[in-house]
Amino acid sequence: MTIYTIYNDKELIVRPATRSDADEILQLLNTVGGESDNLTYGSEELGFTASQEEEIIEQHNKSCNSLFIVAQYMGKIIGILNFSGGNRGRIAHCGMFGMSVLKDYWGIGVGTCLVDFMLDWAVETDIIKKIELQVRVDNTRAIQLYKKMGFVVEGRLRKSIKIDGEYFDTLYMGKAIE
Repeated sequence: MTIYTIYNDKELIVRPATRSDADEILQLLNTVGGESDNLTYGSEELGFTASQEEEIIEQHNKSCNSLFIVAQYMGKIIGILNFSGGNRGRIAHCGMFGMSVLKDYWGIGVGTCLVDFMLDWAVETDIIKKIELQVRVDNTRAIQLYKKMGFVVEGRLRKSIKIDGEYFDTLYMGKAIE
């Protein structure tokens, strides 16, 4: 667990997710899915049950190259980050992450804290040597955050997301872990 100071000197706790967080995480994901078109899913599209989410959390917690963390503000989970490393020896050092933050908490440093925690964890594992992500090309705030945290654009994926019949490109970004 790490305590960060964010907007207006308020404390944000970033910690590993636990099985008991599953219901609240699902609520967050369904809410965020309806608030933003920057994700690969919409509201109520995930289709996970609480017990399935508990299992996902447990699998991440058991793996030495995966991470599932939550950002908790005033007792409420307001953001999550999920990193999955490769499941075979040749790619175990590399993985991809996704992050979701409730819209009411955008722009106050929650994403920065989540990514910072993940980067510190990656260094500590001494396993993870590369972190990757995909982001919609028009999600300028997220791209700015990732660049600030040291990620670089490694490619562009054409028409990789389709929302309401419209296609969107994504940027493929990565960061080497030293």
